[in-house]
Amino acid sequence: MKMTWISIISLVFLSALKNGDAVITGWTVPSITGADGSGTLSIQEDQTTNAKIETYVATSVSVPVAYSLVTPVTPFALSTTGELTITAALDFETEKSYTLEVKAVDDNADVGTATIAVTVTDVADTPVFSTTYAPCILDGSQEDAILTTVTATPVNSANTVTYSISGGNTGSAFKIDTTSGLIQVAAGITLDKNTEATFDLEVTAIDNAASPNTGTTTVSATVKDVCDNGSSSVTFSAFLLLLSFLVAKV
Repeated sequence: MKMTWISIISLVFLSALKNGDAVITGWTVPSITGADGSGTLSIQEDQTTNAKIETYVATSVSVPVAYSLVTPVTPFALSTTGELTITAALDFETEKSYTLEVKAVDDNADVGTATIAVTVTDVADTPVFSTTYAPCILDGSQEDAILTTVTATPVNSANTVTYSISGGNTGSAFKIDTTSGLIQVAAGITLDKNTEATFDLEVTAIDNAASPNTGTTTVSATVKDVCDNGSSSVTFSAFLLLLSFLVAKV
């Protein structure tokens, strides 16, 4: 009986000793001394979804260590091996910061918690124009004659853009639809290639972000007697019309 009690006491002592040795002593990522503490993480808003952002590592003599989020935080996901990913696009304009509580549990059921302050950094959502522009317009064109339509796409698809002609518009010869990007001859204007044969219109697109971003392009317009773009079909149509007229006269 005496030996039995000694054995029990010894087991309890060894178990306590084991538990003491197995306690999570700190974190390598983030750098934390002790089982609990805090860290920081900065992520650009254009971070690729489902790509590994960070791998958290707690220190314990009792391995393996399993990781989880104490409370789910959208759009973050944490694997049991400590790999942090995002499951959807981040948006600086919508949410600039998050708080994650990363829990580590070792093989002896010891627990440590790292509280991570996540900061989302802004990426300039500069609108990008889809192509270069070098249109031709007929000499003598007047109000509402179409020059071209410009199109700019914001990096952040949730944003919209507004267009303006910010330079090179000699004599205010052209106007632009602020929403569609359609450029036309302005009111009261008749284009004259002998007066102004070329225009280098600087067109600006500005988005509606909280901190607006701008993109620019140059529309190199030429005023000519005949324009090549689409002129062949127009010429052919005119030829058929003339031919029909002549046949009708015969």
